[in-house]
Amino acid sequence: MPSTLYRPRRRQQVASVVDLDAARARLRGATRDQPRTLLVRCATLLADETVLRHIGLRSDSTLEDVQRILHISFAVPADTPTPSRFTRAESDSGRLDVTGKIGDYLSSPGDTLFFHWGLWQFTLSLLDVYPRDAATPRALCVAGAGEFAGQPFDVAAINAQLLGPSAVETVLATVRPDVVDVVARSRAMDFLPLLQALDLGRPADLDPSVAQILATLPRERTAAACDAFWCTVLSLACLVDEATANDVAESAMAALGWAHEDGRRYSAGEIHELCAGSLVRLASVGGYGAGGRSAVDKLDLYRALLRVK
Repeated sequence: MPSTLYRPRRRQQVASVVDLDAARARLRGATRDQPRTLLVRCATLLADETVLRHIGLRSDSTLEDVQRILHISFAVPADTPTPSRFTRAESDSGRLDVTGKIGDYLSSPGDTLFFHWGLWQFTLSLLDVYPRDAATPRALCVAGAGEFAGQPFDVAAINAQLLGPSAVETVLATVRPDVVDVVARSRAMDFLPLLQALDLGRPADLDPSVAQILATLPRERTAAACDAFWCTVLSLACLVDEATANDVAESAMAALGWAHEDGRRYSAGEIHELCAGSLVRLASVGGYGAGGRSAVDKLDLYRALLRVK
């Protein structure tokens, strides 16, 4: 699925970052027999409010897997046994086999499925279908709104549970320590799916002169400047439009605790100025600024910067 970051200053938003999997699929000649990522809108009504989650699901996930993912995404209480079932129709009194695959029921945008938990009913609507590969998370919550069962929506906590501790450890083991430090201090668990989707272990065929320049970054030595550089690189690795990338960098710097004396957040321009020397070097190899390399080539640059040496 497209790697995504949730943008907390917007109530409901799916912030597309980059369709890493589509690029890989084009390069590798993916076939229709391969699993796909289903972007599913999951919604239920609480009083007069719609509580929803947008979730990326692997098409060969069983309905039993999907039930677990829904429980995590909506913080469904697990301490009370409650009757639950999947049905094709809203008023269907039957029960689908939980060993069946979600992709057998949601295959084309607009398809719907219903999950019943006690007196609650959740509507699952397929929004889109994407190519995927082994680096794509099996399940990922990309956006949402509203609280359920008294629990506020916390996309970072949800994705930390969906990824699981072993997956988190595996991803972080491939990331250079100073970037791990940034992720840990910012508590930005949103970056974990991005780092996983980047597939940092993937080999990159870089010109030795390019690799040598990347090895010198960041050039800055102050804590604020180094954090600014890594926040910028992580935002660039999202491969989004400039406004979204700026928003990601600003949010990450704020999460790290950097702000002006009057409490104002650093703007993207101020963040870039803090690490200007490094960005000039990065621009010289096509990883920053207008033009430069293709998206696939830029990913190789960002992988080389972010992965453990």
